[in-house]
Amino acid sequence: MSNKMTRREPLKRCPAKDNIMAMQIQLFDNGPKPGRGRSQHSVKIEAYCDGRLDLLRPYWSRVVQLIDPKRFMAWVNDQRASGAISDQQFEQYDLAHQAVTMAAAMEGIEFAKMGHIGSARENLYYDGQFVTVVKEQDGGLQFEAFIDGEHVSTSSFLFDRAWRRGGARRKFFGFYDPNGMYAAMKAEIVQRAEADSRAKGRDIGSIGGAPWE
Repeated sequence: MSNKMTRREPLKRCPAKDNIMAMQIQLFDNGPKPGRGRSQHSVKIEAYCDGRLDLLRPYWSRVVQLIDPKRFMAWVNDQRASGAISDQQFEQYDLAHQAVTMAAAMEGIEFAKMGHIGSARENLYYDGQFVTVVKEQDGGLQFEAFIDGEHVSTSSFLFDRAWRRGGARRKFFGFYDPNGMYAAMKAEIVQRAEADSRAKGRDIGSIGGAPWE
């Protein structure tokens, strides 16, 4: 057996918006002392690109550390100075930064942060791919993912009632679902449950719709 380590392929970039059928977004609060290499807030993004939604098998997923917009733009400015990003990419970064900075200054905002989509394994960021998250004090959330000149967004989030301070569970979760895949998945679950109920000669209760209904 060879002792040589197998070289792993770099992790893939986020797929193009046109290929994304749905996204699940989960917000984590890691506390004021999150540990080295982590930030207090992070989001796990899961992209689904097939015609059927299976929450256990996303096509692509990443955890994005959310950071202060000034720190985010310091990296962007360095990349622009070195020629690593185009003027068009810089403009999108800059416009998003301005929007988040304005949101942070508004009354009732708990935090407004940005984050790079990348691969921690390779210690790199994917140019032109990033997210913004604005959290209101009353619980409202606005998420945007910028993907190579396109963007997706959602404000449809629910608080995860199983979350506990200091735990590892997500605090909020939501979906970008322009094709109604979550509702279709739930309808399929209902149909299977009803068929199973008929086979066993008993009735079942109602199963809810989308998580934000």
